[in-house]
Amino acid sequence: MHRFKNILCPVDFSESSYEAIEKASFLAQLFQADLTLLHVINVLPQSFGVVFGLDLSSSKMMEKATQNARTLLREAKKKYVPYAVKCKSSIRVGRASEQIIREAEELGSELIVIASKGPGENETPFMGANTNQVISGAPCPVITYNQIEKNSGSNPKGFRNILIPIDLKEDFSEIRAYICEHFSRMGPAVTIISVVPVGSSKEEIDEAVKNVEIEAEILSDHGIHQVHNLIIEDDNPAQQIIKYGKEKGSDLIMMSTHGKSGLGNMVIGTVTANVINHAIFPVFTMRPGIKIPSANGTNQGKSEIAVEQQGEA
Repeated sequence: MHRFKNILCPVDFSESSYEAIEKASFLAQLFQADLTLLHVINVLPQSFGVVFGLDLSSSKMMEKATQNARTLLREAKKKYVPYAVKCKSSIRVGRASEQIIREAEELGSELIVIASKGPGENETPFMGANTNQVISGAPCPVITYNQIEKNSGSNPKGFRNILIPIDLKEDFSEIRAYICEHFSRMGPAVTIISVVPVGSSKEEIDEAVKNVEIEAEILSDHGIHQVHNLIIEDDNPAQQIIKYGKEKGSDLIMMSTHGKSGLGNMVIGTVTANVINHAIFPVFTMRPGIKIPSANGTNQGKSEIAVEQQGEA
């Protein structure tokens, strides 16, 4: 069993971020990882403070904010993190997304678990643009929890019903390798779904069918014993992905950050962004090119599983 080095969980002291700590703690136990709770103190530009007569850079204000964060992190650790998990706290000052990415890079984190908001909650410092920037720039995969609630389908004991939307133009090999390397131990049922536009030609639909069948076969050959595939014809892929996941009780969606849009490396694809913002279950995202920690403790790029698919193509 591969031991993760570190899981990073940003905390803004909202109710949903506390629930994210519980989720991150479970994963830390599962992967035998250290857990780091990070709070970022956002400091507004000095020009803003001058206009409103506030010295936001004063040592007294910063000391007070730091002490308050330290106290809340200590309480959160005591309440939400099991004793068996090796956990430390970290406080950084600056722009939230930049500091989260920097912390993950310095720690060598292999997973970031981040909450956006809970039912009825307002936007948090980690939501919206900041969350998108973290996902786009993170050196490791990110699991985003949005609207955590009891009936969301999120399984407290792990991910047993995984939904994987795939795009004919995106590279699925890294996510596939991650599932086989790390999630197969949970014995999940995996559904591979491809949403094609209304009015697609028979050739395009046949290509989509062939693609999901190949991916299903590869997963089955590498220890994922319950694999299903599905083609849906619709012009709103994000809506269909969320709808299907809700109907089938999915407890995790796994997606690449980029799809047909072909957007740059620092921008999340439209479909992925819409799923993250509206799904009521966790969304796992991975940027192309991220190295995957392997069972022997090293990081790998293209996996042997990816090579096999290339041979079949």
